Amino acid sequence: MAKTRQVLKLEDGGRKFSIVYHEDDKRNPYWIYRHTWGLRECGYGYSERKRIEVKYADLHSCLYYLSGKVW
Repeated sequence: MAKTRQVLKLEDGGRKFSIVYHEDDKRNPYWIYRHTWGLRECGYGYSERKRIEVKYADLHSCLYYLSGKVW
């Protein structure tokens, strides 16, 4: 199983993002996820979903990307 580490969790104005570091990915180990709420498969109730937005090689690039999305 892949080793992962959550580096940052950010919430602003109802939008939620997280940055996760994947040790086994050598090229782009920092993945930015967008958290959204959606209807469950059964059709009853809502649940939080996490989808990959982009992948980057360093944390600086991730923060630069999020600065354009959040502010």
